[in-house]
Amino acid sequence: MAQHHSAQRQTPHPRNLRSDCNTIRSVIGGMRLDRITPATIDGMCAKLAKEHRSKTVHNHYLRLRQVLDAAVRERLIPSNPALAATPPRYESQATQILEPGQPARAAQAALDPKRRKYSHLADTDDDREMWSLMWNIMFETGMREAERFAILPEELATVDGVHGIQIMWELQRFRSDAEVPNWLRSRHYEGCFWLVEPKSKQGNRFVPVSNQTWLGLWALVGRRQCQPGQLIFTREGHPLTNTVERWRWKRSLEDAGLPYVTIRSARHFFSTHLAEAGAPEDARKAMMGHAKISTTAGYTHWSAASLAALADKARQAVGESA
Repeated sequence: MAQHHSAQRQTPHPRNLRSDCNTIRSVIGGMRLDRITPATIDGMCAKLAKEHRSKTVHNHYLRLRQVLDAAVRERLIPSNPALAATPPRYESQATQILEPGQPARAAQAALDPKRRKYSHLADTDDDREMWSLMWNIMFETGMREAERFAILPEELATVDGVHGIQIMWELQRFRSDAEVPNWLRSRHYEGCFWLVEPKSKQGNRFVPVSNQTWLGLWALVGRRQCQPGQLIFTREGHPLTNTVERWRWKRSLEDAGLPYVTIRSARHFFSTHLAEAGAPEDARKAMMGHAKISTTAGYTHWSAASLAALADKARQAVGESA
């Protein structure tokens, strides 16, 4: 299934595609495409719903529908049974974000984590400085996790006197037997880790950083003696994983006395405060690495206070026109 769909140019990265197809196959079994019926798809969605969120179930339904669409185009099957199945419904849940000032508290907590009776998170002082720096980058750039994990020394750039990160790669994990498509610009790093081009041309972008973060990045490069082509953010010399980061993030929130929010919420935080700062739509879209402003809007959460301030400003026109 994954091999068939990967032949199409407009596809997600191989890691996501293979993972989705493996999940689908684990539910419906190694079934031929021409044996799949609407009832098969309805049953798959029902089984997935027992262990997964409604959005995840819906995404797997869409993935299977895409595979079957490709099979119809190549005349492997006469029609797409997914069109006759009942699409799973889901309700989007609003992403919770931290309040202004709270990200700095999380970054500070990463420097001096509280002692715990049992903890498998044995980090060095250098590791703790790295995590604190990572939290700052998350919130002041809105970079995706895969982009942050893939930062190389040569991506640290100064453009027109502005310090920032020129995003060129994402770090992805592929199975050892995965075949990377020829059209995907990539470079093997080590083991199952690959550096691959951003998902879209908009992802290849320059993101400004604060002077404090700029100095912190170069200090980390110096301490670890990173050479061109070597990842700046590593643990014990190896690339980071989302599990490793997620445990540290949860610990920092607990130590700072902050409510739990996902790591991805940092992108929502950045997009929201870009908008509240008055950044024009094209600038917000460019910094987030989006092709459409409608996508950026999904990451933007206006507070009641911000909306009230805008409404008050608009109401001034009422008096002026009177």
